[in-house]
Amino acid sequence: MCGSSIHHQHIPKRHDFLVCIDSDGTVFDTMAAKHRCFRGCLLRCFGFHGRDAERVAEVWDHVNLHSVHRGENRFRSLLLVFDTLRERGVAVPDMSRLRTWTAREPHLGNPALQAFLEAEPSEEMSMVYRWSRESDEAIAATVHGVPPFPHVRETLARASAEADVMVVSHTPCAALEREWTEHGLLPFTMRLGGQECGSKTDQIRRAASSGNYPPERILMIGDSHGDLTAAKKNLALFCPVIPGGEAESWRELADEGLARFFGGSFAGEYQERLLNVFQSTLQDGAFL
Repeated sequence: MCGSSIHHQHIPKRHDFLVCIDSDGTVFDTMAAKHRCFRGCLLRCFGFHGRDAERVAEVWDHVNLHSVHRGENRFRSLLLVFDTLRERGVAVPDMSRLRTWTAREPHLGNPALQAFLEAEPSEEMSMVYRWSRESDEAIAATVHGVPPFPHVRETLARASAEADVMVVSHTPCAALEREWTEHGLLPFTMRLGGQECGSKTDQIRRAASSGNYPPERILMIGDSHGDLTAAKKNLALFCPVIPGGEAESWRELADEGLARFFGGSFAGEYQERLLNVFQSTLQDGAFL
């Protein structure tokens, strides 16, 4: 379960539309700062040094900031990074237990990993848990005071007047509550969904089902292919926030996108135009 009442309480449906929003990189310009924490803790916890450390840093940033895997769950990202490093001759841990756990665990977060470790202790998963916990601690200590992108607040105000708004994220619930509260955005939302609440696909599916929102009245807003995939799997609409062009994306949504969504003309040519720009911004995952 998620960490507080705003995460898991049943909140009555107020509107006929549902807007789902990612947080890091979509609402807040926190991606680079948070991944510096993940990267630094990775080097320390797994003991990478010298040239290997440089290669780890390069691959981590590419996978998590510039590829189609941007926005992926941290544990799956760790596997992707280690697989890429292994292909390039860097000695990395086996990670077979992590691979098995991520394949079967629906709630990929620290609480689930802690429970797994208590049931099946292992050095490999202890290292992963230490890295994940220390990353969260570093983020909490250093990443704060980052305001939302321009045009976010007014767009959320407009959206929440006609739609039920929920956050759908891979960020831990405690961090979401801290960040959305810090900048006064919490009143615009009915629910915060973090990594403990399951995949983004499942979070949207549960919300759509509980509120009986039809797919054409569900809009996912995000900056990653994972956000797009979650929308597609629920047959929902998708509005991209373009990495590097976030302010323009939010202004577009405020000026035209929301009106089209509420008016029934978002799908089709308009959405395709947005998606074409979005698809061209992230590389196909190959390390360049």
